[in-house]
Amino acid sequence: MLKILSGELSLKKGQISREGEINVGFLRQDIDFKKDRTVWQEAESVFERIKTIEKSLQEINEILSERTDYESKAYQKIIEEFSELTKQYHLLGGYTIAENIEKILLGLGFSSEDFSRSTE
Repeated sequence: MLKILSGELSLKKGQISREGEINVGFLRQDIDFKKDRTVWQEAESVFERIKTIEKSLQEINEILSERTDYESKAYQKIIEEFSELTKQYHLLGGYTIAENIEKILLGLGFSSEDFSRSTE
């Protein structure tokens, strides 16, 4: 069922009703680790949506730092996009990713020293 809710598998019969925009994330128990990743990086991969938003915010910041047309509609549109992304970042817990990853890993029995170990 989690695979269907996450979009990994499609539904053969019936329908799924979702209210608003939702994101479903779960950590599979049959993990296929990617090469050259640490335990921390694997745990961090669950937060891909937040990382994508974070990258977009950095790109917009760079754009804004070069612009001087503060009164233009184009500038205002960029500000609105930045504001919406900042709101999403906050709601998804972007400011507490590191704290959450640490709690999760420690809760799973990893030590702080394990965080930088390779998953291979």
